[in-house]
Parts: sequence; C-alpha cells; structure tokens
Amino acid sequence: MAERTSRNDRAEVPCPACQMTLDDASYEKAHLCQKCLALHHATCWAGSCAACGARPEVVALAPEKKVKPRKRTSRAPWQSIKRATAIAWLVTFIIGNVALMTAWSLGWALNPFRGMPFVLYVFLIPCHIATLALVAVTTTDAVLRGLARERLSGWPIVIAVLGILTTGISSFAYYLGWGRMPITDAEDGEQ
Repeated sequence: MAERTSRNDRAEVPCPACQMTLDDASYEKAHLCQKCLALHHATCWAGSCAACGARPEVVALAPEKKVKPRKRTSRAPWQSIKRATAIAWLVTFIIGNVALMTAWSLGWALNPFRGMPFVLYVFLIPCHIATLALVAVTTTDAVLRGLARERLSGWPIVIAVLGILTTGISSFAYYLGWGRMPITDAEDGEQ
C-alpha cells in the first residue's frame, strides 16, 4: 500500500498500467512498487509492476542501515573528582552565603570569635570543608598540569592556592579556566 500523504504533498501521478491519474480514494488503496516506487491502482496491480516489471518476491529490499551503538565517552576519574569537588563547593558556598545573609538581615551576631548561633556553623562548616577540598584538588591539578608541560608556569598554582584566602572563589575560577581541560590538552597560551 502507498504511504499516506496529504493531497497537497503529492502530484497527480498516473498509474503505469492504465495511465489514469490516481484520485484521493484510489490513492489511499494504491500499491507501490518497491523497486521504482510507481503507484498502481489496486485493480491494476497484477503482481508485478507495469513500469519496471519487478515482482515483490523478486525485488530485494534495501538493506537496513546498521546503526552503531553510540559509545558513551567515559570521563577520566580525575575529571570526575574535579567536577564533583567544584559542584560540592559551589552548592555549599551558595547555601553558606544565603545563611549568612539571612542571619545578617535578622540582626544576629556574625563574629565567630564572640560567638555565633550554632545554626550558622551547620551551614558554614561544610562550606569550609568543601573549600579546602577544592583548593587541594585544584592545586594538585595545577601541579600535575605544570609537570606535564616543558615549561612550568606558577600562575595556575598561585590561583589555585589563593582559594584559601578567597573562600574558594579563585580555586573555582581555576577549575572553570584550566581544570575542565584534560592535562594532555594544555595549550601553550595558558600561563
């Protein structure tokens, strides 16, 4: 049977057997030659195509296209560790800062040396732990990246270590700039 299309999508095609055009009713029941794609009226189809003479039993179907299974590119374990550390830092940094802004707007004391409400420590300690982890991971990555190059540049290491002073912001910037690239793909322009 012919594949159904709208009337606007098909031209007035004559049947190769009787040379009469297929109207809407006969088009829906028409037979389609698998070899030359000629449309025949259902009553004109005699088991073979009037245009090319092909028989459905003889006509070989086009071989199915073999679809290769898509390989999932696996990320190196070090890339996964860097990404997980950066995401953990970002989440705890946002939560910790929202907690600090909320406490400040409520008028709470925010001096850790004079005592803060315990609930702030619950939000800030994970942020500090994630900061230390991010600084350690980005510093290690910067050192490994520097060792993999012929010429050692100290700036990535300095930026990664500055995360201690900037509560992880510069280490996160290091991750966004250099840390997401594989160590072997380091460009000469990174200094």
